[in-house]
Amino acid sequence: MKKLLTLLLLSPFVSGEDYGYEYPIDLTCEWGSINLYYHVAKNPDDSWVKLANHATNNRSIEKRENKTYKLKNYKETKDGIMWKHWDIEWHLNRHTLKMTVQSGGYWTADCYKGFKEYKENKI
Repeated sequence: MKKLLTLLLLSPFVSGEDYGYEYPIDLTCEWGSINLYYHVAKNPDDSWVKLANHATNNRSIEKRENKTYKLKNYKETKDGIMWKHWDIEWHLNRHTLKMTVQSGGYWTADCYKGFKEYKENKI
């Protein structure tokens, strides 16, 4: 069943169907207290993700702060974009700008077009 689902999801790439994405796509995605910037370019070699800021004492996350990581091998579908990064599969819904990840649980993020600046404190 997994193979059939994978084949159905990847079939548009084989046919070369154009879904009308306008590149580059710049997003800010808020994962709880962690905020990431995504730059998705037409050429995957020019695509990247960067940790914008966080409110956590997780050493693994702290090591990634202010570093830019390449986004490789993303795939377009009519409903979104997906890619694998940090050994995690990421899914961005183009209709809702929600992103989901399944890694030790099911996580969702709210995404916004552009790079959101965090200038003021909320509390």
